[in-house]
Amino acid sequence: MGCSSENRRLVQKLNRGDESAFEELYLNYRARAFGLVHRYLKDSDLTEDVIQDVFVKIWNYRSEIDSEKSFEALLFTFLKNHTLNVIKMNKRRVLRNFEYLSLNKRRKVLPDEKVYQFQLEEIIEEALKKLPKNKRVIFELKRFEGLSNREIAEKLDISIHTVKSQFYRANKILQEYLSEQLEEI
Repeated sequence: MGCSSENRRLVQKLNRGDESAFEELYLNYRARAFGLVHRYLKDSDLTEDVIQDVFVKIWNYRSEIDSEKSFEALLFTFLKNHTLNVIKMNKRRVLRNFEYLSLNKRRKVLPDEKVYQFQLEEIIEEALKKLPKNKRVIFELKRFEGLSNREIAEKLDISIHTVKSQFYRANKILQEYLSEQLEEI
C-alpha cells in the first residue's frame, strides 16, 4: 500500500479531518498492525490498546502528516515505538511489583490480582533459585524477614560490608533475570 495514489488521497482527506478517510486507513492497516504488535506483546487486549493509542495519535496529528510520504512507514514507526514503550513500562511495573510483593508478603490479595501475583511469585522463586546460596540467604533475610544489615552480619557472622555487597549483587542478578523473563513473555 505504501505511498500509493489511493493512500495519498486518503491522507490528504485525513489532513482535512475527514473521518471516513481515517476509518478507511484504520481498516486497511488494522490486521497487519495487530499481527506486528501482538507478536511482541503476546496479549490481545494490550495489543488492541497499543493500536488504539497509535491511531488516536495519528488522528491528533492528522494535519501534520505528509501525504507525499509513506503512511505505512509512519504508522509502523509509531507502532514500533509505542510497543517498545509498553514493554519497558511493563518491565518497570513487574520490577516494582517484585519489590512490593517482597515487602508485603502477608498482605491480603484481591481476587483479580491472584493470577498475576501467582505468575510473578513463580518468576521470583525461579530467580531466587538462580542466586548462589550466600547471596540468596542475605537477600531473603533482608527482603523477606526485614533484618537490617547489622542483624544479618551478626546472624551470619560476616561483615556489614559483605552483607551490603552481597545484597547489592543479588538484587542486580534478580533484576537482570526478571528483565530477561519479561522479554520472553
